Amino acid sequence: MLKLYHAPLSRSARVLWLLEEMGLEYTLETIPFRDLLAGKHRTPEYLALHPLGLVPLLEIDDGTRLFESGAICAWLTDRYPERGLAPLSSEAARPSWQQWMYFSAATLEPPAWTIIRHTRMLPEDKRNALALASAKRRYGEVLAVLEAEMADGREWLLGEAFSSADIMLVLTLQWSPAFLADFSNLKAWCARAMARPAYRRARHAG
Repeated sequence: MLKLYHAPLSRSARVLWLLEEMGLEYTLETIPFRDLLAGKHRTPEYLALHPLGLVPLLEIDDGTRLFESGAICAWLTDRYPERGLAPLSSEAARPSWQQWMYFSAATLEPPAWTIIRHTRMLPEDKRNALALASAKRRYGEVLAVLEAEMADGREWLLGEAFSSADIMLVLTLQWSPAFLADFSNLKAWCARAMARPAYRRARHAG
């Protein structure tokens, strides 16, 4: 049985959504988001599982533990290829899937997280106007790339097949949905994804 350590509104929501999409059996250990921010969960017992005391953390039947949401999502989709949430290594779409999985964490997340920190998370006297302005410019550039990618009318990022790459990117885009106001393709893509029953089940579970 898989066990997911999860906090609502965190990156672990990606893994929870994927588990629901795949129809896998799992148990959920939920950490309240306020406790996550306050570090109340950082007990010696949890730090023995995750050395940084973060979520997500996935425990696998054989005792293996994985952290980093992208790594967990990639492992799950490759471990259970029959669930169809990632292209097989022999399929033409596989390189694009890998590209967008890395793009989520390496390119889309950093400016989005900087914006959140300097508008919502940090006290006002700790916020940096220059860092915020730079992040907003960069985020706009990144959103424009995704908007153009979805401009051909495709339903999902890889075409007709919904994949873990959609989950990784859509949930990151929802960190600051107001920024999508001028990106109609991205808004429609996010709406389609969040209308999926598995997304709703994950929201209810978490």
